[in-house]
Amino acid sequence: MPDPASKPRNAGPRDPLVGATLGDYKIVGVLGRGGFATVYRAQQTKLNREVALKVLNQGKSGLTEDQVDSFLREARAAAALNHPSLVHVHDVGKSGGRYFLSMELVPGGDLAKRVKNNGPMPWREAVAIIRDVASALACAHASGMVHRDVKPANMLITSSGKAKLADLGLTDSSEHAGTAAFMPPEQILRKQNDARSDLYSLGCSLYSLITGRPPFQGSSNKQILARQINERPSMMKHLGFRVPTEVERLVSRLLAKDPAERPQSAAEVIEAIDRLESGGPHQASRAQRLRRVRRQRARSGASPETKAIVIVIVVLVLIAAAVWGRQLLQK
Repeated sequence: MPDPASKPRNAGPRDPLVGATLGDYKIVGVLGRGGFATVYRAQQTKLNREVALKVLNQGKSGLTEDQVDSFLREARAAAALNHPSLVHVHDVGKSGGRYFLSMELVPGGDLAKRVKNNGPMPWREAVAIIRDVASALACAHASGMVHRDVKPANMLITSSGKAKLADLGLTDSSEHAGTAAFMPPEQILRKQNDARSDLYSLGCSLYSLITGRPPFQGSSNKQILARQINERPSMMKHLGFRVPTEVERLVSRLLAKDPAERPQSAAEVIEAIDRLESGGPHQASRAQRLRRVRRQRARSGASPETKAIVIVIVVLVLIAAAVWGRQLLQK
């Protein structure tokens, strides 16, 4: 999903849709392009509102029936969902032989561009954003939908600083779907994708927001995909970023190669983040240390401080007794 806050690029004669009308939508300019679709800024004339209009690319050979059916089916399913952390789909239709859908236009822009312009984010802010996205995924997964392309470029920021997940179910559903730097191993190997596949991409996104770079890089997509399958990412602290151990542990679990070793649901990720933000792991560790100390003291008897006091009292008593005995002998 492109940055809707950016000024639409004037595509000129190269894009015949700029200035044209599709259904109720007057196209103003291009927001972004992809292999599967082009996203435009458009004005919905009847409701007098700006929207993001996603139009399927026709391509030289046109769209296959399966592509169209998949697009329409998943667009309608996405439109049926209502969640504050999901970019809302308003409408889906066809005009002039072109299939399109209109979406909510989020003003704050996408996180990929924000990190590129401003650098890595503080870990607390990044974790809060990932919690919003995990909440959106929990809603989608409960409806049987898998995103397939979770990444910072599809995370948009509202005017209040909350995150919204875009393009739910609206990416190309073919084997070429997804983005190499955020793609789970099972998707690369063309195995079955499920909710846990989105969680792997969520882990890549969290790592990217905190460090300013994806966990796996390379000179080509082929090299990046090979590393997704075979390598472990560098720990964030080894790259010079000070993050709690619990954040490193959460990222490590999300980036497990085997889906069975990841959190098994977005709800589980939310719970982990809530414990982290409330200081739960730190408090638990401190409580555990105190309990261990108490157990050790119980096993060893009195504490060292108590033993020292007793020794001092005994010594004082012995000194007093010696003095008293000497006085008796003198009498």
